[in-house]
Amino acid sequence: MRKFVTWTSIKTEHGNGSWSFDPEHRLVTVVTQHRRKCTQLGGLPLEYLIKLLMRELAGSRLPDAY
Repeated sequence: MRKFVTWTSIKTEHGNGSWSFDPEHRLVTVVTQHRRKCTQLGGLPLEYLIKLLMRELAGSRLPDAY
């Protein structure tokens, strides 16, 4: 049986993109106009990971952790 992927649009302060979630492999994929990034969903909330990947794709520097 063929599995379909649902893509959802997102707009953040870092630009526009789309994201999808593969529950079987627990993978989050974020795509922008020029780049794509994927990571496994660990203990972090899905929404947080999506915004984090968008920020990384935009090339923004992440804030320092204290």
